[in-house]
Amino acid sequence: MNILPKKKWHVRTKENMARVRRDEAEAAAIEAAKEERATIAENEARIRKLKGERGIPDSSFDAPTTSAAASGHVNFFEDEEKLRNHDVRNKEAEKESKKELDDHEHKLGIKIKFGELTDKPWYDRPIERPYLERDVPGPIEKRREEREAEEKRLKKEKKHKKKEKKRQKQRFESDDSDDSETKERRKKAKLAELREERLARERAEKRREFDIMHPEVKAAREAAQKRKEEKSYSSASQFNPHLAKQNRCKH
Repeated sequence: MNILPKKKWHVRTKENMARVRRDEAEAAAIEAAKEERATIAENEARIRKLKGERGIPDSSFDAPTTSAAASGHVNFFEDEEKLRNHDVRNKEAEKESKKELDDHEHKLGIKIKFGELTDKPWYDRPIERPYLERDVPGPIEKRREEREAEEKRLKKEKKHKKKEKKRQKQRFESDDSDDSETKERRKKAKLAELREERLARERAEKRREFDIMHPEVKAAREAAQKRKEEKSYSSASQFNPHLAKQNRCKH
């Protein structure tokens, strides 16, 4: 529709749109005239039928003579009475014909053109949801039910897991209560062992620091230790000569 919008043959030009509206209005007027003529003809046929059923002649000029012959006096208002009765009888027919004409004009768009449309446009009408009036659940209700069922299932599983965790904790606590004293003793022994190791490291560190600060003391201690070892070696060789021989071979 956007190709060559300024061409005369384009359907969306103002001239073509006005021509279409004018043609539609003329067609509606012609159709309305046809409907009106058909309604008039139908009303006339209905009037003639009613007159025939009641024995009233077709010509209204013979009525005074017939009335005078029958009743002996002349009724000068007989035509007006007939017209009044005719209007009363055809009131319903006129309403029906008017309703048919209005419906026809509504279909042709005449009332829309002149702003006489009483129906609301589609965007002002409420959204019809027939599934809300029935027992069958709609898509929203179905999704809500599924979501609620899923939430219930998850809640049940969470509750079950919580209970199971609590049972396991109670079982472990009961098992641990039997060995609590043993664990406490082991813990104290481990702490004592760690304390002794720490004190030994501290003593060794202090000795190392002292040796660095006093090398002559370290040398004297090492010499004393060497003499002690040699003395113990000489005493051992007296009672174990085979060990002394092996030690001499190694040295």
